[in-house]
Amino acid sequence: MKRLFFPGASLALALAVATVGMPAVAQSPAPRLTQQALANAAYPLDVVTGGPVQLKDGKFEDPQNQVSVTLTNPQASGDLNGDGAPDAAVTLAVTTGASGVRSYIAAVLNDGGTAKPVSSALLGDRIRMRTISIARNGEIAASYLDRRFDQPMSARPTIPVTRRFKLNESNALFASAPLANADLNNTTYPLPAAPGGNARFSLGQYRDPAGGLTARILPTPRANGDLDGDGSPDSAVVMTVSGEGEGTLFYLCAVLNRLYKPQATDCVLFGDRVAVTGLAITDGVVTLRFLDRKPEEPMTARPSLPTTSDYLLADGKLISAAGETNIVTYACAEGKTMKVTYGKNAAVVEFDGAMQVLLQRPVASGVRYANDTWELRGKGDEATLADAKSGQVLAGSCVARAPAGTPPAEPSLTGVLTGTVTYRPRIALPPNAVIEVQLADIAIADAPAKIIASQTITAGGAQVPIPFELKYDPAAIQPRGRYSVAARITEDGKLTWISTKIITVLAPGAPSSGVEIVVEQVPSGQASAEGRTVEYDCAGGKTVKVVYGADSAEVTFDGQTWTLPQVPSASGVRYDDGTWEWRSKGPNGFLVDVQNNVVVANDCRERASDGAPGQPVNRAVMTGTVTYLQRVALPPNAIIEVQLADVSKQDVAATVIASQTIQANGAQVPIPFELVYDPAQIDQRMEYAVSARITVDGKLTWISTTRNRVLTRGAPATGIEIVVKPVP
Repeated sequence: MKRLFFPGASLALALAVATVGMPAVAQSPAPRLTQQALANAAYPLDVVTGGPVQLKDGKFEDPQNQVSVTLTNPQASGDLNGDGAPDAAVTLAVTTGASGVRSYIAAVLNDGGTAKPVSSALLGDRIRMRTISIARNGEIAASYLDRRFDQPMSARPTIPVTRRFKLNESNALFASAPLANADLNNTTYPLPAAPGGNARFSLGQYRDPAGGLTARILPTPRANGDLDGDGSPDSAVVMTVSGEGEGTLFYLCAVLNRLYKPQATDCVLFGDRVAVTGLAITDGVVTLRFLDRKPEEPMTARPSLPTTSDYLLADGKLISAAGETNIVTYACAEGKTMKVTYGKNAAVVEFDGAMQVLLQRPVASGVRYANDTWELRGKGDEATLADAKSGQVLAGSCVARAPAGTPPAEPSLTGVLTGTVTYRPRIALPPNAVIEVQLADIAIADAPAKIIASQTITAGGAQVPIPFELKYDPAAIQPRGRYSVAARITEDGKLTWISTKIITVLAPGAPSSGVEIVVEQVPSGQASAEGRTVEYDCAGGKTVKVVYGADSAEVTFDGQTWTLPQVPSASGVRYDDGTWEWRSKGPNGFLVDVQNNVVVANDCRERASDGAPGQPVNRAVMTGTVTYLQRVALPPNAIIEVQLADVSKQDVAATVIASQTIQANGAQVPIPFELVYDPAQIDQRMEYAVSARITVDGKLTWISTTRNRVLTRGAPATGIEIVVKPVP
């Protein structure tokens, strides 16, 4: 720095000259907080009810509740919030009616020389404090001696521990360093098979004293990163469990960092006898990498198939992002910015220095994500963030922006699936025939298929076999997914041919070229639905009115009317607009709220022409229960769905004969069911089975995985037990 000399000038003149044309000199920094100010401040502690603890000369006494608080050493001075004033971090010793002395650290802001305590955190009980320091970035480091987790409180503290804290935008302390391995290895994890659904781990191990269940927290890999938006680095670990049957089950667990007190909030099953290769937390998304087996390989095979799964933590639960995460940065009004990581059914929103995980919610148009704090609404490239309680817009007029020089992202349609559509009868295909081919994700058998690619071809005089070429995005294909192709042919909008078999493609061993789709002629009774108006009587006194069109149906239910497009169906007819779905076969049908995954009208039967309620000619009843073996409570809003189906043909989708939808409403397993069916539909030569699934808030949580044969070949019709298993 250059020095300025003013010979023969007075000091006053020199100062005057030196400051001409220069910025005003900053005010003198605020003085340090005095010990008197610290000793007579009100501290936010959780040891008394009704507000903060007001110290007087460094002490607080509450004889009635046997609480004593003392301001003690060590203490530190430094800027905690970046305003330039020397704040403070102090130690408080708290005794209660119980034995022991608990040590707290408190952050105190300097408000013009007035001590303003804003937050505190418990360090430990009967520890030995050593030092407190405040770094230039405002980070507090508290060092002390503690005991091992397995030592009694009477033991002398000898283990060095350092905890680091910072203040967030709300002036609340948060942990600025990850949980230690000792914290992760010696805490309680949710484990459904353990008594009470929780397991207390010691040195990373758990053994059920009443059974053969054992579990272990793997020492590696582990990952750290903020999962819940409080600023603290949370953790993700892998748990292995044996003793629940054959094999070793692998769980992914999320552990929140509550001021260095670990809180294992959820564990999800992701594999059996797999090999974990990587674990990371980025922008609130947990990415898990492991080696698994191919679908056709036995469990004895060595895992070799690379697999990646993404998860988000929402409402304390890990939910699958299904590899569909998409990060979008928005430019909003008033120069604000917002970053959103979109998952399959949740979104991580980063705004104004805070982060929240929002669950997807139903909405009539666009997308909506919300929790108790924020609500995000979006449509196309636009989005708005609002306060979930007041509705106040926090970030409005937000428009998605791409990195400089980057064109808008488009699907990479580099995958090609080729084949032909044909039929066996010697019937000419009219020139106006339209052939539609679709590639779909059918991984979840009882959920609507997700269309990945489609092609529409006008015959124009060409005859079968008709070649097709489906272009798709390879990124949409998951290594362990299940995909199929289907085709249909219409003439003047009337469905005439349709494929009825599941044709698997793209999976290991399945073709990606030369695929032959054989379509079958639509029965005249099914094709003649066009132009009919049918009223259906459903369970619970409900009614559904359907006006069938050439390629759509107008469905009226509960005072509302929707026009649903016809979509391919392996059995009967199906109309689905992504919000509502109507299925019918012969005189029977049912209506589904697709967004909430709820059957709103079931056991619907076509009303007779004389207006009499539709009823089956004969009536038979099948009874049983749905249960699971894990010790987990069934939420009151759980929905249990039970189906009776014809499963005789292995390569054709099962034909549903009867179904029942049950609201849990607080009931616990076993849940009784009663399926009413028409015995005339039962062929003693065929094979029938019942299945069940449980959904919570539209999310599939439990499903039956074994075939429960019923009715024929000596199989039961009553006392049937359907055991469902948790969905990974």
